[in-house]
Amino acid sequence: MSENEVCMKENKKRSSAREKSIVCELCEKRFSTEEKFQEHYLIHSGVKPYVCEVCLRGFANKSNLQRHRLIHSTEKPYNCEICQKGFADKYTFQVHQLIHTGQKHVCDICYREFTQKSNLKRHYTNHSEFRPHGCGLCGKRFTDKYTLETHLAIHTGEKYICDICFQGFTQKSNLKRHYILHSAEKPFACDICGKSYADNYTFQVHRLIHTGEKHVCEICSRGFTQKSNLKRHYTTHLKEKTKYFYCLHCPKKFVREE
Repeated sequence: MSENEVCMKENKKRSSAREKSIVCELCEKRFSTEEKFQEHYLIHSGVKPYVCEVCLRGFANKSNLQRHRLIHSTEKPYNCEICQKGFADKYTFQVHQLIHTGQKHVCDICYREFTQKSNLKRHYTNHSEFRPHGCGLCGKRFTDKYTLETHLAIHTGEKYICDICFQGFTQKSNLKRHYILHSAEKPFACDICGKSYADNYTFQVHRLIHTGEKHVCEICSRGFTQKSNLKRHYTTHLKEKTKYFYCLHCPKKFVREE
């Protein structure tokens, strides 16, 4: 391949990447036009304007309806070599083959694949019309709290979310330490007050209460003797344009009013 051909190939790749500049936050798929993105987003909204005239099943986009119509056809030219099952179209046939390759959990609405059944169940909520969890920063709504907390990482930088209590963390190590709090074992006991803790780090933070540093940062566990110093310290955790403030008495965070 000549140098000119290599350059043309690279330019084509970059052009293709620029074309697909619209990203769906819910499933991270990319689209080249707003029209294609809006059609795709119907999958997550629960709106199904395209209805099969044979069985009255609804679909979010026209292509899925056209694919579905093949089910009512008697012709099934695509046959699975493993189980001999026949399919009317190539796409459904390829989705079926995932059963034999290990990716057994497939959404029958948008055909997204999952290796774990629990992830598929959580994904199904994206197709629900009921979205009670709203983002206080951008107004977007979500079907479950976990997806909302994951979305909030866009605004706060907290990329690591606990799937038990949904608390967010900026570092993976802090999430790992946090998971210990959900453990029943608490081997670290305070010799002053007798209170027990699951990990040594939290135990050391607790001891600050007895050393005079009563005001402790719930984010990095640094201790302060004066409340005003703690308040000033909290601002170091707020990234530019972040609209949250943190409660001094618990790890909860709240949207700051303009």
